[in-house]
Amino acid sequence: MRQTSRHKKFIRKDRFFAGLGAAIYILVQVFTHSRGQLSSFQESTSLLQKTLFWQYNQPSGGRRLGSDMYMTTTTGDAITDRPPFVSQDKSPPQLSVSLQLGEASTGKKRMTARGPSSTERKNRVRVAREEVEQRRRANMRKRTIVQQDESRHPIFYNLYVQPDNYKNSMLIAQEQMQQREMLATNATLFYTLIGSPKVTTEFCEPNCHQREYLEQGQEVDTHQAIWEYCQDRPDEWVTYLHDKGSLHDNENNRRARRIATRAALACRKLILNRSPTSFNWNICGAGFNVLPQFQGNANMWAAKCSYMHNLYEPRKYSRALEEMYNTTILDPTLGNTTYACLQPTEWRDSHTGLGRYAGERWAYSHPDVRPCSSLGGTTVSRAELDFVPRLRKEPNLRAKFGPLANHRYHNSFARLEGRLFEWKYLYGQAPPDDSWIWKYYIGYETGTEEFLQSCKALANATQIQ
Repeated sequence: MRQTSRHKKFIRKDRFFAGLGAAIYILVQVFTHSRGQLSSFQESTSLLQKTLFWQYNQPSGGRRLGSDMYMTTTTGDAITDRPPFVSQDKSPPQLSVSLQLGEASTGKKRMTARGPSSTERKNRVRVAREEVEQRRRANMRKRTIVQQDESRHPIFYNLYVQPDNYKNSMLIAQEQMQQREMLATNATLFYTLIGSPKVTTEFCEPNCHQREYLEQGQEVDTHQAIWEYCQDRPDEWVTYLHDKGSLHDNENNRRARRIATRAALACRKLILNRSPTSFNWNICGAGFNVLPQFQGNANMWAAKCSYMHNLYEPRKYSRALEEMYNTTILDPTLGNTTYACLQPTEWRDSHTGLGRYAGERWAYSHPDVRPCSSLGGTTVSRAELDFVPRLRKEPNLRAKFGPLANHRYHNSFARLEGRLFEWKYLYGQAPPDDSWIWKYYIGYETGTEEFLQSCKALANATQIQ
């Protein structure tokens, strides 16, 4: 009696688990094969028993299911003591499911879904982990290369701190260092401190060094440091920033400073991320002005050392300009040459680049200047403070020469003859034949090919020095 009750309990337990397994199996198939149809509950239950609950047993020919239940399988009219879907060899069966989905009602072909074995799953996990590790190592190598490159392309910063307005000067410096943190985090920064000596390197950490302290000084002192740095480093790029507005703090200067700082740092970042052979510019900033003199907006830029080391020595540049202008006025022989027009009757230092304004035109004074802008074609007056940097490979020549040629402050040195005279006097050479300068003056001054050829002949034949 006890054996019969125990036997019934085992049977009920086995049937319960078999039914539960069949229900779970059907739900899984419904979700994973939503387009198919299960023919019947009985077919699914039978298939589940055949594939998931078959176990090898004693050599009795049957297969044991649960604890006391034995079954045999039939394939057509033949009786076999092998579980379905198992080959003739007696290797342990794999966990596999072959399901005929709605073949009778929908006419679809038999679909076979075979789950991966535990070994396959382990291999997939291992391969995925290896791929993740390879990507991580590649990113680490890339970041290391960028950090090494950034350390080789320093930033030079000219900082003037007013002794009687220390707080405002440091607010300007902190604002620019925040922009540096976003666009040039790992760049080494060298700053020239002018005015108050109270400043420490805390405002510009990390990778920050005070290069020099001067009680009185100008931007030309930092330009001299850049020029000396580039003499034996032709492949590097240098970036120049200064605290514009520290003397005259107003809304226009604040806006120009923020845009020019972002533009110069963006130039540096975009250029360093490009292939060296993909561009031929040598100086980049927040736009470029042709009139009244060649200069960049707000005088902040990133430039290649191979260009910078060819410039006139900064501390001698202003004096050389004065001598050039004095030569055109005092030398009577110019009256018999093509340069006779270079005798201006009035000018302003800000338009000729004399005095302290020499520092604003020095970086763009070479005849081989090839400027670009990171403003993407717009101007400082129209650019947003958070503009998206895009390199423009040619100057933004919105100031056409023709309509402004007769303006009294745009003296004869702004004409092509004046430019040639200046370049020959300072550098002893004219722009290369493929320079944008020739195209600009032809398009906006005369528009004739003959004029271009005559100017090139003039530049090559006349010796100023």
